[in-house]
Amino acid sequence: MPVDRRDLLDVLATQDAIADTAQDIAGLLVECKMDVPEGMAEPLTAFVNRCVDTCKAAGKIIEELDELVEMGFRGREAHQVEDMVETLNKIEDETDQMGIQLTRSLFAQEDSMSPVSVMFWYQLIHWIGDLADYAEKVGDRLRLLIAR
Repeated sequence: MPVDRRDLLDVLATQDAIADTAQDIAGLLVECKMDVPEGMAEPLTAFVNRCVDTCKAAGKIIEELDELVEMGFRGREAHQVEDMVETLNKIEDETDQMGIQLTRSLFAQEDSMSPVSVMFWYQLIHWIGDLADYAEKVGDRLRLLIAR
């Protein structure tokens, strides 16, 4: 294999972190009835959709892995994947800003919410942002494989 086994396992572990975090999000939403704070529904939906975009972009990059292996992590395919990773990083940067805005909105309303609700919403926003962070890490790990 043209890559170190540990590096490949690291990519897989990072992908698994995406699934684990999605499971945590689903568990929280199933177990706890959470009303969306006023004015946050639209930005929250946009944030979730953009974080899903990062996961989809990471998935597309992973789909290129077989071609990268075939080409020895060089050539046109490697450049294409590097461009895809760069796009993924830009999308993830957007999610960071969206998460910050949502958190600010949440904390601006915290006096009118129960403390437990504030903490659950903060955790949920954090976990949704983690999806994008882990997707970015998948791309970064593949970029490292190409660089070696």
